[in-house]
Amino acid sequence: MFTYVIIYALMILVFYLLYKQTTETTNPFEFPSIVLYVAPIVMILFGILLNFERIIELVNAKGKISVDWLRLVIVVLPLTPISFLYLLQYSQVFQYTLLTYYIRPPVIYVAQFLLGFLLVSCFTKKSDLESSD
Repeated sequence: MFTYVIIYALMILVFYLLYKQTTETTNPFEFPSIVLYVAPIVMILFGILLNFERIIELVNAKGKISVDWLRLVIVVLPLTPISFLYLLQYSQVFQYTLLTYYIRPPVIYVAQFLLGFLLVSCFTKKSDLESSD
């Protein structure tokens, strides 16, 4: 539990430093090199780490891993473009998306967090006895 708290505190520190670096840029349209790629991943890792108990259950359980495809397609997949909206905004294909005008940063952070949390909840392990019934 102590290592869990330490890792979570370090992730919060990394997110704060990335947020500080992005807000201090003089030109908002300048391409922030590594921050643009790392910031969504850090928030997704926050969500995964919050669902760490589920990961431990999956590791300790016997059987085959199965994926809840319905939850993955209906809930997790639509959160993915919202989570990486800033990255899509700088690409040539999605440069002028309407989503960038309507979705603000707090919504993007929540979508990234939920993407990590719900991604872990899509996986389950079924034992061989349950699958034979």
